[in-house]
Amino acid sequence: MKLILLNICLAIGMCQGDFETNLKMALSFKKEIGLNRKVVNGGEVKDPAGAWVELLRSADHCLSYKVPFKERLGQLSLLSLIRGKCDPFRPAVSEIEEIKTLRLSLVNDSHTSENKMLEIVLIASGDRKSLKIPLLNFATKKKFKKYDNQIDRHYFSSISFITDEKVDTIKNGNSCHAVNSSCVSVIENNCDRCEGSFYEVVDYNCPQGGSKYCGINECGQKGKPACPRGYEVLETKLASLCFDGSPAGFCEPGLKTYCNEDKILICL
Repeated sequence: MKLILLNICLAIGMCQGDFETNLKMALSFKKEIGLNRKVVNGGEVKDPAGAWVELLRSADHCLSYKVPFKERLGQLSLLSLIRGKCDPFRPAVSEIEEIKTLRLSLVNDSHTSENKMLEIVLIASGDRKSLKIPLLNFATKKKFKKYDNQIDRHYFSSISFITDEKVDTIKNGNSCHAVNSSCVSVIENNCDRCEGSFYEVVDYNCPQGGSKYCGINECGQKGKPACPRGYEVLETKLASLCFDGSPAGFCEPGLKTYCNEDKILICL
């Protein structure tokens, strides 16, 4: 019965249980998994600071990590793919917040002689956690050392690596997802096509979040977009969240929020 309930919650995109259990259900029995080559077995994930990084994906789920930036801690989210897109601004299936450090490794499962395992080691809310996700449909003859960065793809017939090769990439500074006052996506979410990272701005009060732009997240700084505070906590029905003094975004100490001529909340 427990297995059935977990499958249902993954299908509808909302799980209340333990993050590690939900991640196991989402990945352990998959036959195809794509891993971020820059992240797996690459030590602590530090770049790009303040931005979301896709760590891996299966046919129907992805794992995205918001890299810590200064005093703002990170977040790890298990998400359902929507039309093939991994959108960290949508509600997560399951998540871990207040993450200080994180690293992802692909290692041999110590309990078997053949299977592989994903290991996520993180520090969240002051506690060190090690999440171990067995990949039951994968086997290897090669012995891997923990954090070994020289991965031989020959032994991963069904595990692929997410590369930097993108078709029609979107340049930094351009919108990769735009919404209007009616919460219609006038530009569909294509933020996975950004040259690097992307960030969200505070403009309209929409369930899919605000508009998003390709580039480095510099929110909260003078002359830059305000950092989104979170739409659900505001409990407001205002169509626009962009107005002088809006609490929908926050800035560095000494700065206040203002709505610029492009209807984007900035810090001055």
